[in-house]
Amino acid sequence: MPPTVDYYFVPASPFAYFGHQAFGRLARRRGLTVRVRPVDARIVFAPNGFVPLLQRSAARKAYRMMELRRIRAERALPANLEPKHFPVDDTMARGAIIAVDRAGGDALEFAFRIMRAVWVEERDIADRTTLGQIATGLGYDAEAILTAIDGEAVAAQQDAHNRVGLAAGVFGAPTWALETGELFWGQDRLGALERTLETLDRS
Repeated sequence: MPPTVDYYFVPASPFAYFGHQAFGRLARRRGLTVRVRPVDARIVFAPNGFVPLLQRSAARKAYRMMELRRIRAERALPANLEPKHFPVDDTMARGAIIAVDRAGGDALEFAFRIMRAVWVEERDIADRTTLGQIATGLGYDAEAILTAIDGEAVAAQQDAHNRVGLAAGVFGAPTWALETGELFWGQDRLGALERTLETLDRS
């Protein structure tokens, strides 16, 4: 059986945006089973030392921008590194991703469209109209997705993602977790993830 990978991220993370498509290609190439787990950074990351961007020191903010410029060039992806709608409350965006996943849709592609909305298209993912437009653009029933966001099933699934992420020791986005318990944090760790998968194939 192909390995299962838990994919933890927050939709508004630029680092998740930069690594998302590369991970999708890796998952398809290796036939991975991916459990898409958008999480609430305040619940999952904060207990493990996460500091919100606006509360970080000037030096850390400056270094973050240096890193993002480097990654943008390396990944050759479009990105406005100071987008109009960031920081942003991603609660509804997470709910929409979960709703698409529960409905059997392509949660990875839907999540990427949300990330692109922030980092390329200057759109507000805290706005229901924006989320509905993204859903419609991918052929989903926008009304059904938006209704599901407020439902108990999506809330319960979000709680489950948060609990599993906490138990796994996740502290940043993106993080990929193997069933062995091994974690890979950061878009730059995809190479290490693939090398580990190759080792598992040979074992």
